[in-house]
Amino acid sequence: MKVVLATLNAKFIHTSLAIRLLKAYSGNEFDIDLAEYTIKDPAMNIVSDLYQRKPDVIGFSCYIWNIEETLKLVDLLKKVLPDTFIVLGGPEVSYDTEYWMKRCPNIDAIVMGDGKRPSIICCRSSLVSASCITCSAQLIARATR
Repeated sequence: MKVVLATLNAKFIHTSLAIRLLKAYSGNEFDIDLAEYTIKDPAMNIVSDLYQRKPDVIGFSCYIWNIEETLKLVDLLKKVLPDTFIVLGGPEVSYDTEYWMKRCPNIDAIVMGDGKRPSIICCRSSLVSASCITCSAQLIARATR
């Protein structure tokens, strides 16, 4: 399974520790790429780069400074990669998952709180191909795709 962990940093000089931690936590269990961009990068450039990676799962790390741009990317990505499972996590989406799931119907799941364990469970399970997805204490997912 090909997984891309991505984020939009505020500036080019910033780096995301969250996606690196998730990759390290998974060990060598999955084929994980890290993809970092900035909020100033053109959306189509980001979509093109992610499309070329042919991921089964894309996880976005969401913060107050990147949520709006991330939601635009989610909608664009679902048009070109409709079967890719898109997961959001991070402090901006963790506190009000129902709001974000309603606001952006193309989000497949949201990881709440510490994302290490639920992210791995999400990748290990059949969530990517399931038509019926359950909800756990730290993972909210749509019932249908």
